[in-house]
Amino acid sequence: MVNKTRGLNVSSIKLRNRSLILRLLRDRGPLSRREMALLSGLTPAAVTNLVNEMIDQGILKEVGMAQRSSKAGRRRILVDIDKERKYIIGLNISTRTTSVGVSDMDFNLLAHEEFDTGGDRSPAEFLNEISSRVMQMLWKQSITKDDVLGVGVGIVGSVDPESGQSNLAYGIWSQPVNIRRILEESLEIKVVVENNVRALAVSELSLQKHLGVSNLIFVKHSPGLGSAVIINQSLFYGSTDCAGEIGHMVIERGGPLCRCGQKGCLEALTSAEKMIWEVKELMRRGETPWLNLNSDEKSLVMEEIVEAYEVGDVGVIRVVEMALEYLSLGIANVMKIFDPQRVILYGPLFKSDQIFQSILRKIDQLVPGSNSSSVVQLSALDSDNKIIGGLSLVLERLFFETGATSIGGKTA
Repeated sequence: MVNKTRGLNVSSIKLRNRSLILRLLRDRGPLSRREMALLSGLTPAAVTNLVNEMIDQGILKEVGMAQRSSKAGRRRILVDIDKERKYIIGLNISTRTTSVGVSDMDFNLLAHEEFDTGGDRSPAEFLNEISSRVMQMLWKQSITKDDVLGVGVGIVGSVDPESGQSNLAYGIWSQPVNIRRILEESLEIKVVVENNVRALAVSELSLQKHLGVSNLIFVKHSPGLGSAVIINQSLFYGSTDCAGEIGHMVIERGGPLCRCGQKGCLEALTSAEKMIWEVKELMRRGETPWLNLNSDEKSLVMEEIVEAYEVGDVGVIRVVEMALEYLSLGIANVMKIFDPQRVILYGPLFKSDQIFQSILRKIDQLVPGSNSSSVVQLSALDSDNKIIGGLSLVLERLFFETGATSIGGKTA
């Protein structure tokens, strides 16, 4: 969520109140108008006016009658978000592959495809190709532009979420690219753009699992190492939009060169790419007995390294445990600085319970009394849904944050 300072004029008060009602329905499910008034602090008359307005706009709908608490009195009509015939487009642009898909408002994928990011195309050519793929998806699903809430884009590197510009996308483009402007001109659909890890953090916070959690650190491992900080339920950007870069904390002065140009960054010491490279070196020397028998060194992936660790491959264990030493040190330092309610770990490395428990033990040694088992948790996100961050961005910024006032049409 992007924080903005606004004067509380009549228009902004109405927007805020619409947003409040929508978030109540998201978090609690169908409610009566009376329940919305009690929970929101708004007057019954204000709630009735706003709800009726949003029903007329196709944003809310009446879904049945509430059970009576006693025999006396009328049964109240329940209201919920109308999720029918509203769709979202999600994009995830990484250094190697780009994923694009269409889902409903419950993140059920209706269409999805993945293709190589690389090539000799200019940024505009690449983004226009994405637009063509999106239009083909919508056509095949018989979805019109008016039924699309928006397009959410997650991309690696530095992003200006206000303008929708990618300032520095490591390994993709060498110059700033205004993704939002290019896609909106070609698609005529609203577009929101964010760093891919921050987009995932927004998605994580919106899950029911974290109700009541206002402050968290989200850590994504693979292929690099990224993180995002959420404070008071809002993304924390810092003064230059670089807050939360745990991967680029210098952990070992004079260590291996990082893609950012520094030496000894946490990412350079612990990324999936670094771990795969180290394990491949051991495989060539025959020091990973299980992997040498069961995997092909040329096509080695992180999931195979995790499996080898779990079955006790001695070479793999050395590599993984060293990476976990550095990772736990970085996470422990962040916990001491921010004192978050949650630290969320995302990526194939953390799917192993053995690896996860090893991290918890190492953090407990570095932060005694931290109760790491309740603070540090695995992500609830489906890692197979690579566009979940982009989908969540649309719902948060173009639906809940705006009070659903920006549905449909091109940005003015």
